[in-house]
Amino acid sequence: PCRAARYVATRVFSARGAPTADANAGSLASILAKDSPVSLVAPVRVTFVVRSAPDCRRSFSAQGCQKGADRPKIAESPEAFTNLDRLLAQCKRDPAFVCVGHDFGARGLRADIAAALRADVLVGTHGAGLNNALFMRSGAALVEVRPYGFEGSWPDQYLKTQLGVEERVHFYQVSTGDTRLMTPPPPRNATGWVARNGRSVRLPWRTLREVLGAVLSVNGSMDRYRALPSHRWVSTLPHSEYRTSHR
Repeated sequence: PCRAARYVATRVFSARGAPTADANAGSLASILAKDSPVSLVAPVRVTFVVRSAPDCRRSFSAQGCQKGADRPKIAESPEAFTNLDRLLAQCKRDPAFVCVGHDFGARGLRADIAAALRADVLVGTHGAGLNNALFMRSGAALVEVRPYGFEGSWPDQYLKTQLGVEERVHFYQVSTGDTRLMTPPPPRNATGWVARNGRSVRLPWRTLREVLGAVLSVNGSMDRYRALPSHRWVSTLPHSEYRTSHR
């Protein structure tokens, strides 16, 4: 899948007459041509996948839209981070990283590919937006944050399995371990679609910082990535304080 994505990206940036919405289009095309592996140098660029609610009035087929009896409904709650502003602010205080948010799909494929190519780390909740990780450079990292109770073979079959085919982009997982980190909170016994649908996730910075620390230690090396004891973290929120357990 990554090889196919790189073919698409190369065609997009080499197309004659393609709109140049990016002043660095030449350097991005050079990155694609060289296909050099990531070498993490501070500050490491962390890009958050922003998930805007689709305007169902314009498209029945947009993700999250449902056709009602009279007219389509507007999605009430996109699968997104409820504390993105706080994450960006906390990241700003850490000199090892520079964090930005990118609304994939809002400005077209060219802008999305450019954002993925620039990112050293892509962070997002489980969903279609994570497919943009396929455009990332070799040795880059994807951090998939899963809603409470959304575990097992169903979510594993997507990016975790796809990225493992070519082992170009390193996959890291954060499982939400407390219903209080979800909006609205699901039942404690929720699994599958019930656990995920229409719910947003709160990601503690402390949890993310531990994952980013692992990404820094790996520094794009597949051998060091494979040597990690685990690629999965669990975020919890006991007694109104952030705490993380690494399983």
